[in-house]
Amino acid sequence: MERNQTVISTRTRGGNVLYKININNPVIKKIIELNNFLCWKDVEQKEKKQKITA
Repeated sequence: MERNQTVISTRTRGGNVLYKININNPVIKKIIELNNFLCWKDVEQKEKKQKITA
């Protein structure tokens, strides 16, 4: 994952390497975009159900 730059090492603590997601990677940007889309779709569906039952 570090080789294709989906994650970036940030620091080493106690012999462990800590990582963070590389949000500048185009693949990661698309994954984040997909996640946001799916979350909004779920919210919209739940709102429709609440309006129907209310």
